[in-house]
Amino acid sequence: MTINRIYNTSPGQFSIIDAQLAYTNIDLVSRNGVVYNVLQPGNEGTVGGLYVAYFPSLGRLNFDSTMPFEVGETINVIFEL
Repeated sequence: MTINRIYNTSPGQFSIIDAQLAYTNIDLVSRNGVVYNVLQPGNEGTVGGLYVAYFPSLGRLNFDSTMPFEVGETINVIFEL
């Protein structure tokens, strides 16, 4: 089953956590309509630019910590259950 979820962000933060994202196949991640490349576990390194790190055990997506979320930003995630 494909799920499309939109997350409202908290200003100053740079990650989202959702138990439903744990151990799923992430098909697409976008931040305010800009599509990001998902780095799979073990390849996280330093996240930057248009890359987001996925931590399946936590259901967590980490964005560039030097570019925290601003007021009104949304994250759209399409994933498979």
